[in-house]
Amino acid sequence: MIELYLNNERVFTDTSQTVKVTKENPYFTQSGSYTLDVNIPMDILENRRFFKNIQSFPVTKKTEKMDANLIVDNHLLLSGSAVINSISDTTVKVQLLGGNSDVNFIANNGDVYIDDIDYGEISIYDGKGYSFKGERGGVTVKGYTYIYGKWDAYTKPAMGDVSEYVVMPVYDETKAEIKNVTRMHVGTSSSADTDKPGVYTHGDTIMPNLLLIVKKVIEYFGYRLISNDVDVVPWNRLVVCNARKTLIIQEALPHWTVTDFLTEIQNFFNCTFVFNESDKTAELISNLRYFDAGVQQFEALDEYTSDVSDEDEEKTKSLGSSNIRFDMSDSDTHYYDAIDEDLLSSYERKKYSSYEELLQAFNALSDEDKKKYLFVCPEGTYCFRTNSTPDVPTDSEGEGIFGGSGSGSSTSDDDIWFLGQVNQFGPLIRNEKVDEYIDLRICPVGITVEQKCEYYTDDSSGTTGHGGKWIKQWDTEVQMPSLKNEKGDIPSRDYTKVVWAGITGSQDANSETTAEDRIQVMFVGTQLQYVNKPGYKDQSKKIPYPMGFTDFLDKAINLEDCGYQNIHDSWSLALSNSPAEHYLGQLHANGYMINTQTEIQISFESQSIPDIRKIFMFKNKRYVCEKMEINVANTGIDKLIKGYFFEML
Repeated sequence: MIELYLNNERVFTDTSQTVKVTKENPYFTQSGSYTLDVNIPMDILENRRFFKNIQSFPVTKKTEKMDANLIVDNHLLLSGSAVINSISDTTVKVQLLGGNSDVNFIANNGDVYIDDIDYGEISIYDGKGYSFKGERGGVTVKGYTYIYGKWDAYTKPAMGDVSEYVVMPVYDETKAEIKNVTRMHVGTSSSADTDKPGVYTHGDTIMPNLLLIVKKVIEYFGYRLISNDVDVVPWNRLVVCNARKTLIIQEALPHWTVTDFLTEIQNFFNCTFVFNESDKTAELISNLRYFDAGVQQFEALDEYTSDVSDEDEEKTKSLGSSNIRFDMSDSDTHYYDAIDEDLLSSYERKKYSSYEELLQAFNALSDEDKKKYLFVCPEGTYCFRTNSTPDVPTDSEGEGIFGGSGSGSSTSDDDIWFLGQVNQFGPLIRNEKVDEYIDLRICPVGITVEQKCEYYTDDSSGTTGHGGKWIKQWDTEVQMPSLKNEKGDIPSRDYTKVVWAGITGSQDANSETTAEDRIQVMFVGTQLQYVNKPGYKDQSKKIPYPMGFTDFLDKAINLEDCGYQNIHDSWSLALSNSPAEHYLGQLHANGYMINTQTEIQISFESQSIPDIRKIFMFKNKRYVCEKMEINVANTGIDKLIKGYFFEML
């Protein structure tokens, strides 16, 4: 017997109709459960009352989303929502959506964008132990609409709480300026230099935690994220880099639909969202364990159909079997960490079974021969390089291998040469015969070391802090993210002035241009990073400084004015092999070998509805299910089920 409840009220379906319920596997699709049209006859009094005689010609017709529960044989078969597809004088037809289908319906048809969602107020903490609640207009401290203050740089890597947001220096390539300017106050006495000098941040540009955005988006639709396989170090210490002046989280995000955002999160982390409508919960499950729910065995009917794709093509594109690459920005800072494959292929490669073997062979070469080759091992790709950006074409000896754009200095005999990693953010290639990729629009931000951190002392009166007179003494190179700010800064949030000023034209309105269609991220590590007072090559004058990173080895070298070498946590956003303890490619390790070139349609009998996340056994072979079609009628659930399967190899 079919029981259909809409908004917790019973409606009666056409008893002569067989309803097909389709359950799709979120591993392969973005859908969950759904039905084709369910006919609700209007000659039944209860149905007319529920729909308020919508079948009548004069009644205004409107479509609205309703809560839905489909119960068959006392079993909840689908829980989600219902939408009206058609209305006639005799019948109302509805489609039922459950699980992932319901969420996608809301996101697509509601035109929900992640930069339209209100993520709530932020709490600002500084080293003095007090906090400010950020209103929509931003944070006002001492009359200034930005965060300002001394923070405890000796115990935490940045201002803010990395689980929510951070305020760290970032280079705005569009305006050619540093946001979240952080300065050192080293004092005027010799003792002040070593007695924990002050580190002050002028914060006006927020960088929210990536997984916080995921959590808030899920909650926006009324779900609770009860399980998240990537909510662990280091992935829960990724922040969304932003060069747009704002302290409002949504204003730091791209104009993506929720559907696009959830898809990109799945692609980036190699995971799958699973939504449970019955209790409004959601899980983010790593694809490396997705099919670990168990094995179930069935007897297949002799009839089956196979749909075979062309060679080197996939019937269904699977993240676990596809080539993957980052959709990197065109920032000049990526001149060697993501190299064009055609450029790479133009250089001779020497391959080794380990980094130790590579290093031994490398050291045996002359300096001139070291410059001629790419050195490849399971830990990555290396070459003999400097930290300078070449601005000359590549030559026959391999100098200028990075293909620099001319923004830096040319390599010279005075440069310090070393064996360094290149192309650490290159693609993950699983099938060299296929020139197709899944592009990840969540990608590593560019990192620059060409910007300066400034050192200040106070004036003779000793007045320091905000409003005081600081006197610049030195500067030194520091590491910081670098990206464009094409949407433009948000104007001041003092609404007593902004509204009228905007109307009268005395203050520029917030004119936006098309922003980069990507989210650029970096790690905020657990270890403090330092800069040295210029002129000191030891660690006696090292001062903590907020520096994020995308690869633990990238740019963690001796800088021109700093003899102290920073050591990052052993993390990397590399897709291919990396010497890092944790790198993104580990999340994309192909745990399941699935033949997605051939789809097999198998009919089988089952006394209950199978778990679509389990492995199916037919005739001693293992299969994973893309979708199942289940027919239900007033007599109950048909035991004959049709499934669409891919073989596990």
